[in-house]
Amino acid sequence: MAPLSISSDAIQEKNKLDSSGAWLLLVEFVYPNEEPVRVVWNTENVTWDGETWYAMPFQLGDIEESNEAEVPEVSLSIIDIERRLTPILDKYSGAVGATVWVRVVHSQHLDNTTPEFEMDFEVIDTSLDYQNTIK
Repeated sequence: MAPLSISSDAIQEKNKLDSSGAWLLLVEFVYPNEEPVRVVWNTENVTWDGETWYAMPFQLGDIEESNEAEVPEVSLSIIDIERRLTPILDKYSGAVGATVWVRVVHSQHLDNTTPEFEMDFEVIDTSLDYQNTIK
């Protein structure tokens, strides 16, 4: 993985002793022929890069990398209370093959359309439990 380069806005936010903003984790699910589903780990919806990102509880695991040139893997668990993703999973047998983009932005700099971090993954497996948690 290449070294991270962050914006001057991010450096200023990082160096503050006190900040009213927060780092936001954005996750975008892109499946061919479907409107992307965009969620943010936050208590309220946000608008970034001209799109609405819906507040949704989720947990992103550590990105697992090895020295054996294997493709990085990460687990993602989403509580789909509003059923934004479940119909796509139902329609496409788990949405295997969909692309998931993970991005990090700062709430005080949502006008900056370049994320501080960005990485994409391909869905290789999904499951849905009785509590509408997608894994």
